[in-house]
Parts: sequence; C-alpha cells; structure tokens
Amino acid sequence: MKFEHHARGWLRLATLPQLLLILLLSLLGFGFNFLRLPLFFDIDFIFGSVFAVLALVLLGTKAAIVVGIIAASATVLIWQHPFAWFIFSSEILWLNFRYGKNNQTNLVLLDLQFWLLALPVIIGCYALVLNAPSNTAVLIALKQISNGIFNTLVVAVLVAMMQLNKTLSKKLALPAISLGQLVFLTLLSSTLLAGSLPVIFDAKKSKALYELAVVERMAEISAVIALQLEHIPKPSSTLLPSELQQLTTSLPVDRGYALALLDSKKQLTQLMGQNQTITANAANALSTGFQHWQPSSELIPIQNWRKSRYVFTYPLRWQNEQFWLVIEQPAKSVVAQLEQDSAQQMVRFVLFLGLTIGISTLLSKAISLSLKRIDVASQRIQADITQQQKTVMPQSRVLEYSNLSLTLAQMSAHLNDAFQRSRITQCELEQQVTQRTEALQHSNSQQNAILSAASDFSIIATDPNGVIQFFSVGAEKMLGYQAEELVGKQTPEILHQSSEVMNRVKELNAELAEPVQGFRAFVIKAEQEGTETHEWTYLHKSGRPIPVSLTVTVIRDHSGKISGYLGIARDVSERHRTERLKNEFIATVSHELRTPLTAIYASLRLVNSGKICELNSKTTKLLTVAEQNCERLTILIDDLLDIEKLISGKFVMPLQIQLLQPLLEKAVEGVMSFANEYQIRFRIEVLSPAVYANVNAERLIQIIVNLLSNAIKFSPHGGEIKLVLSAEHNQARLEVIDRGQGIKDDFKSRIFEKFAQGDASSNRNKGGTGLGLAITKELTEKMGGQVGFDSQYGLGSTFWLAFALAKPGSCLNDETS
Repeated sequence: MKFEHHARGWLRLATLPQLLLILLLSLLGFGFNFLRLPLFFDIDFIFGSVFAVLALVLLGTKAAIVVGIIAASATVLIWQHPFAWFIFSSEILWLNFRYGKNNQTNLVLLDLQFWLLALPVIIGCYALVLNAPSNTAVLIALKQISNGIFNTLVVAVLVAMMQLNKTLSKKLALPAISLGQLVFLTLLSSTLLAGSLPVIFDAKKSKALYELAVVERMAEISAVIALQLEHIPKPSSTLLPSELQQLTTSLPVDRGYALALLDSKKQLTQLMGQNQTITANAANALSTGFQHWQPSSELIPIQNWRKSRYVFTYPLRWQNEQFWLVIEQPAKSVVAQLEQDSAQQMVRFVLFLGLTIGISTLLSKAISLSLKRIDVASQRIQADITQQQKTVMPQSRVLEYSNLSLTLAQMSAHLNDAFQRSRITQCELEQQVTQRTEALQHSNSQQNAILSAASDFSIIATDPNGVIQFFSVGAEKMLGYQAEELVGKQTPEILHQSSEVMNRVKELNAELAEPVQGFRAFVIKAEQEGTETHEWTYLHKSGRPIPVSLTVTVIRDHSGKISGYLGIARDVSERHRTERLKNEFIATVSHELRTPLTAIYASLRLVNSGKICELNSKTTKLLTVAEQNCERLTILIDDLLDIEKLISGKFVMPLQIQLLQPLLEKAVEGVMSFANEYQIRFRIEVLSPAVYANVNAERLIQIIVNLLSNAIKFSPHGGEIKLVLSAEHNQARLEVIDRGQGIKDDFKSRIFEKFAQGDASSNRNKGGTGLGLAITKELTEKMGGQVGFDSQYGLGSTFWLAFALAKPGSCLNDETS
C-alpha cells in the first residue's frame, strides 16, 4: 500500500469540508470508544483509534492528531484515569511520526513497533501509579496492544477495499495497492478471524459455567434452609440471630457466605454472617433471583470485580407468612479463576496475533519479493538493450514466477536481437540517406531527402477528411501536378477514374454490408486491417491513365485516434506490359505448337495401334513413350491456353443450374483408369442428395478431375480417396479427402500459383504441369465459387469447393466470360 503525499493525506479538500470531516471523525472516534466489544473476562475492545488512523490516511498528520486526542479523551470518562488517554494519544503521535518520516507502507507493522516499545511504560503506569497487581498490569498491557493492532488492521483492510474499488479509487484518485500488502492483509485478517473466534466463544462459555455453578450451589443452600425453617416455630417477637444459629451449619464457612431473612414488607428482620450488600435501608430494593453486586470505588474495573459479591434472593413461606431468604457469597474466588483463565487466553491470543503477523509478513514478502525483483529486472531491459547487454532475470522457487522470469528473459533476448538488427538496418538506412542527401545537393531535411529520393513512388498523405497534406516529388513526377496545386485543396479522388471508384464502392458495399462513398473507398479496408494494397488507375494531369499498385496505411496519433492516411503508389505499367508480352508469347507458342502436335500425336497413336505395320518390341516401347510425352505436351498446351484465356478475360463459360451428384460421378469415371494404375479406391458420401448450384458442368467436371488427379498422384498405393457432397449454410460443398503425404507449410501459400510444384524431389515421378490448381482456382472463382484446402504434413489433405446453393428452375442462368 504505497501512500503518496502521506503527510497531507489522500483527500484534497477545501478548508470548510476538511474541518467538517475532522469534526465528524472526532465525534465518531469519541463515541465508538463507548462501544465495547467483550473479548475475554473484563477485557473489552474499543474502537475510537480506528477513526484517528483513518484520518491519518485520508486527511494527513494534523487531522489525525486532533481526531486521536479527542477520541482518546473518552477513556478518561470510562476508566476515571488519564493513562489510557496518554497511551492511545501516544500511539497516534507515533504513527504520524513514523508514517510521515520513513514512508512506511504497512500500518500494522508500524503500530506493532509502537506497542513493543510502549509495553514496559504501560505496565509501569498501572503497577506503580495505580497500584495494580503486576499480573493485572501485564493483562491490561496485552489487552491494549491487541486492541490497538486490531484497530489498525481494521483501517488497513478498509483502506485496501477503497483502493480495490474501481469506481471509488478513480473518483478519489487513490494510489494502487501493492501485492505484498494485499497478501499480508488477506492472510492476517482471515487467519486472525478464524483463530480468535473459537477462543472468544470459549472464554464466554467458561464465565457462564462458573456463574452457573454458583447459582446452583446457592439455590441448593436456599432450599435446605427453607426446609429447616418449616420445622422451627415462628416466635411472636422479633427474631433473634441466636434462635436461628442451627441454620448456619448448612453454610460452608470457608466461602464466606452471609444470610439475611426479610419479612413480607421486605424489611430487615434478621442478619447473619458478614453482610456487605444488605442493609435495612437497601433491603427493599432487592429482587428475586440471582444478582451480581459490584462496588464502584476502584479506578481499575478488575479491582471492583474482585470486591464484588454474588447475591441470591429466595422466596419462601414460614408459618403462612411471606419471607425472603437472601444469601450472598464473595465473588473473589470465581473472579480469580476467571482472571487466571482470561490472562491465559489473553496471552495465547497475543501470541497467536504475533505469530500470525510474523507468518503473514514472511509469506507476503515471499510472494511479492520475487515479483518485485522481476519488476526491477524488467525495468532494466530497455537500458540493457541500449547497452547491448543481456538482462539477467532473477530465479524463483515458485513455478509461476520462474516461468514468468523465463518468459521475460526470452522476450528480452528477442528484443535485444531485434534491436541489434534494427540498429544494423538503421545504419544501412542512414548510409543510404546520406548518399541520397549528397546526390540531392545535401538537403537540410532527412525526411525530405528520403522522399525526394523515392522518385519512382508517389507518396501522398492526407488528413482524416481526405484533404491532401503532402505531395511528394515522386508524385509530382508521376502525375504531372505540382504540390501547391493539390495540398490543402483536393482529395485523392481527383487522381482516379470515377468509373473505377464507383465499381470499387459497389464491391465494398456488397462485401462490408455498409454504405461506402467517395474517399472512404480508398481507406476503409486499411482502417479495418491496418494496411491495404490494391491496384488502381491513376490519371495523369494530361488525362493519361497510369496503372499503379497503391498501398494505403492508417496514421494514428499517440492516443490511437486516426490523424490521417498515407498512400504509396508504384507504377506497374512495366509489369503489366511484361505480363501481357509473356501471356501473348505463351498463347502464340501454344497455338503454333497445337496444330503440328495434334498431327504428331494422331500419327503416333495410329502407328502404335498396329494397323499400319507390325513393330518389334524395342520400337513399340520407344513409340509408346513418344505417344505418352506427346499426350502430356498436349495437356500442357491446353492448360496454357486455358490459363491465358482466364487471365485475359476471353474465357466464355455459360453457367446453368446443375444437380452436382451426377457431375461428381462423371468426374470419378473420368479418372478411374488413372486410379487403377495406383490401385486407388473411391468412396463417395452424399450427405445431401439434391444439391444444385449455378455452374458450368464441363468446367466443374474439369475442376473435380484436377483435384482427383492430384489426390491419386499423392496417395499411397492401394489407398482410398473420399468424396463428400453436402449442403450447409446456403452453400454446396464438395470435399476431396486423401491420406497422402500432405502439404508442407512453406508451400501452402504458393499452391495455387502457376507452375507451382511442391514434389520436385519425390521418389516416384508424379507428373503434372503445375497449372492444374491454378486453373482450378480461376475456373472456380469465375463461376462465383471458392476453393481452398486443409492439410497437415504427413496426414493427408482435404481440398474443398463451395458454391452458392440454387433451386432447380430458378432464373439464375448466366454466362460468365
């Protein structure tokens, strides 16, 4: 519990509210000193110091002293001497002195220090000044120690609850509580509560049992005397003590019993023995039953207890006249036994309290010390990284702390490595900046030099509303505008084709299911994902279109609020031209090869059929290999033509609502001969038989054949391939599941790329062009579907297709090109 600005307290109040709060706490402290909590015999707890310690925390030193002195003054009225006032006032002064000087955080331990120092003073005051017996003085001292520590614990727990309350701590700006203090208070309060309650209840039970024995004995004696009186004739004159002398034989002399007999008017008619509570004038005030009489002449309550007497009034009838028999006994012997028991219980309670404080202190330190060391070590991480040093984290025998230290050590090592790499990168960047700065005539601004050097990129920054705030030299070069023409005046919409922006708006409205307009079309995805790269067409000032790859990044301030957007565009005209040339080259080569290759393939098949002439085995083997290679080359050319048409947008593909199960079965028939070569079995599970989708039947069969061919090639000999057709979530879903070798993690991101093959080093030749999955993806997306896979290396793969469900006869037929 770290109390900041402890000398002034937590609360910052004006003078009048502070004075009113001090008055309220003073009155509460004064009044609560009269509210006693019985603990043991003649040992009560009072609670006035609670409000003085609370004033120390909330209002500061001066307020605590005022509240403490006023609250302690109630003890003068309670016990008729000033020593308790002096001791409790000294306690508050000590807490103010120590709490304000050394910034101690544990109020309970501070209070314990005071009572250990004040113990001989307390015993001396009561033993020497008030003439109390030594055992009584020690008992009083132990009671005040436990009372003071208990009150301080109450305040500490109350303060901790205030700190843990989120609303209250925020409203009053309270400091956070430390883990060690929280553990200490939890252990101490719970252990003290659980251990002290049985002792207190046992003490109360003992007192009740002692007094019950006295009552039973006195009732027994009263009954015996009443029986004896029935056999004694009642004289007509005043009764004389000598006439009832025979009744005293029933009274134990060693206990100091006394007897009085009262007539019907409750006037004293006869007294026997040593009487202290019955007089002729006070006899009429007695009531029937058991009473405990105490004098009020002593300053120390226990002294009054020792001089007290037990009185038992017993009604009886003697010769048809009402009398009362009053027996009294000194309470000294019972009080002595109770005092002895109470002293033992008080000593045990104080020892238990001290042991509990010690154990709670040790455990709280053991729990929090390792965490403090880890905290101190973690604060050195930044400095150690800067100085290229390894941060040594403290070890702990507590498993969770040990794991935390290990995690922080690993994190520190990673940060150190990353920092070193960043420093190296920074040095390299600084060298590049220096070189560019020199090439641009030593520009005064490093940022401007870097942006100026990036002449191949258009860098544009805007405010949150989209108004351009920065227009780089590269942007001027690419777009033909000067910065002063656009900065603070225009949004980037002026640089785009309006039709392209409208198409993008429609795409985003459909994807995000929310209205998107104007400048928001460029930045909404970046806001959601942090950054977005999308291809756009910039318009040069002259109107010339420029295809660019635009990366938009959100700029945020220190609070996380969007302060603008940064767009970096790269001219991709050259890349598009290269791709176009490549595609044209592939198409040209494919078309030029297709005609002669078809003739060669047909000729080889004719020769291999044996219809022209008979061939020897060696020639047949060579021609068969040539035919197979020619077939592969034909497939490759067909795939190249398909992928070229798909990319160029020339691929016409009429769509029609189809029942998918027959198409699936046809695809399986198409690869059955290939599957037989590897002894592969197919298992078809149709979970939803009547599944329709708007697809092109021929191309869907081609897609399924591609997936089945891959599954066959990568399945073990004699294996099984499972096909699952289902309908769920308004989608038709087809899964092709194999138990082959699976897909490696480093190849998963490239599996749908053209010419991508992940089995180049396989033991047996898988074949294939590397275009099958690329064509599958393009065809699926052209039909409005999705394709994906799930794979774990060594456990096989699952490729899946998903299309929107359609109803037979609905008007969804379309032609996609």
